[in-house]
Amino acid sequence: MRALDQVQHLGWETFSHSPLNVYQLSEFNLSFYGKVLQEEGPFALKFAPAEVDISDYEVFREFLPQWKKDKEEVFNGKVNRASLPIALCRWTTWADIVEKSHITGVNSVEIRLIWYNPAVYEPTLFNVRFQDIILENNKCYSKDGDRDAFLCAESYLDIQKKVIGNREWFQHTLVSKNISKETMLETVLKENFALRITFLPENQFDMSHPISPFAENKVMASFWDFMDHLHIAGPSEYPQLLNGLSAVKPGIGLDPTTGKPKTTEESKKTESLENNDWGW
Repeated sequence: MRALDQVQHLGWETFSHSPLNVYQLSEFNLSFYGKVLQEEGPFALKFAPAEVDISDYEVFREFLPQWKKDKEEVFNGKVNRASLPIALCRWTTWADIVEKSHITGVNSVEIRLIWYNPAVYEPTLFNVRFQDIILENNKCYSKDGDRDAFLCAESYLDIQKKVIGNREWFQHTLVSKNISKETMLETVLKENFALRITFLPENQFDMSHPISPFAENKVMASFWDFMDHLHIAGPSEYPQLLNGLSAVKPGIGLDPTTGKPKTTEESKKTESLENNDWGW
């Protein structure tokens, strides 16, 4: 929103004080801090468990919509690519105005593991061709009548390389005109497997007007903080966690100081800012 231009910076809850989440994706260890959405019921969003064998195609197939399952016979009995939803994190940002904190919006981060069918994507070329693969997948947004509704990366110039935590990431954006702007970071885990992290600021921008770099940098700051607290350890690497923790078992919503599951009472204490007034 334009009001973001009127404040110097935004605040958010310190990630190192937020719940710790540790996932074991076969030989890869993924850890990050933040409140992960966990729902129950027939209409709840479904996510992968904290420990999963990513070499098992059935793990991905469980999350495929039926129309994709109907296409499996086209490519060696499997779809050309499939995604595994790992987690959805949300946090609020706020600004201090006249000695009172006002919530400015809610940020969401979705983490997905993408599997690419080796019968379609040559494994030995997967790493060197990954930028091309990103652009190929973006074509679904820019073809036919969708071109007027979406803006996405269409060339190498639209993709930025970033090194975060000694790992190479590829950054690109997807803009739904008049609705939202998503920032995506993707990194190759190994042949035919990539991790995608999508950042969606909700209620932060007035998409009917151009977004000023000043406002965008303030909103993006909390996302870069989130990424600074995310770590991926491969087979020969040791998981790096804060607070001196080591050998933490996979789990969601763990205590950030002990690495152990929180009690119900402790979980309630992690709630913050829910009673603040919206100030925009």
